Amino acid sequence: MKKTLTAFLLFLLPLLLSAQELPLWSEPEPVMYWNDGSLEHLGGDYPFISADGQHLFVIWGNRGDTTYGHCSDIFVLHKLLDGNWSSPINLGRNINATLHEGATNGFTLSPDLTEIYWSFYSHWGWKCFRAFREDTSCDTCWTEPEIFQPIPDLAHFAGNMFMSRNGLRLYFNELSGYYLERECIDCEWDSVKLEGGCFPTALSNGAFTLSSSEDEFYMDGGSMLHGDIWYKNCVLDTFFVMYPLSSEADELCGCCLSEDGHDIYIMRRRYGVFISHRLNVISDGIPEKDDISVSFTNNILRVNGNKNITKLTLYNILGRYQLSYKISSRYVEINLSNLPDGVYFAEIYSNNKSKVKKIIKIN
Repeated sequence: MKKTLTAFLLFLLPLLLSAQELPLWSEPEPVMYWNDGSLEHLGGDYPFISADGQHLFVIWGNRGDTTYGHCSDIFVLHKLLDGNWSSPINLGRNINATLHEGATNGFTLSPDLTEIYWSFYSHWGWKCFRAFREDTSCDTCWTEPEIFQPIPDLAHFAGNMFMSRNGLRLYFNELSGYYLERECIDCEWDSVKLEGGCFPTALSNGAFTLSSSEDEFYMDGGSMLHGDIWYKNCVLDTFFVMYPLSSEADELCGCCLSEDGHDIYIMRRRYGVFISHRLNVISDGIPEKDDISVSFTNNILRVNGNKNITKLTLYNILGRYQLSYKISSRYVEINLSNLPDGVYFAEIYSNNKSKVKKIIKIN
């Protein structure tokens, strides 16, 4: 059996080294953790992270919260100097009043955070609104909202939207993916166009996000598969469930990528916002003069850095945690003989930055 596994891994090795890899993610960690999963707490939906990573917008609600006449409002959290997040700040009456909100089901903002688009469902069906920020230093200073006419009254409009990082495309879904375009930030939007390929049609009522290059697509399972996050590479047309981002314990309600694609924010409705870090990326976080070298022979992982290594965490090919060591040395050896053969990723911390290295274990 072991010889068969070894032969298979040797066959797989060139593919692992040459083929484009699926994104691998670390175990999600809480960013905004509000509840133990009680049904009395409605929880949240659809996180949106600003391009600079300093402002996190969420839909958040509680059965006892009727600030603006409804139990779910759009809030913003600001990153503090110590790296933690502020308490949620309600965006105010113009965004969250009952007349304009109904049951909020999705929202997105322009890259400069001066436009907000959101959808709601009420007795007359889905509607989409837009408002403008009058003062960028004020969280509640939004204009009176207007119905956003370019998105028509579609019978199956799911209410989920995402604006491209340059602010020139607005994606939304209605059984299939659609988008609007404009030539500049201040220009009017053109007519609706069919997206034409990247949206997985069977799951198109879920909340979604795209990478900055718009060639990677992440989506929750919508009404069909609440516990899964799906990934699609729009160029290679690959489509997979992403572990460990998916959750069997709670309904997932949206995700959002950071500007550089290295982090993904996930909403677990009854628990809060979680963050996961991409493992298989080429990181420039550690300057070249502080570079780290890694070797692996005879089950021994050897790591050597120009500055002290402070921590090493190992994940398997599915992004699942295997082990972690706190270190205070430029050189470390770790015995991996207890781990099964396979592909692993070592996240190595030094000089307050991290770098990820691939390890292939074959005996």
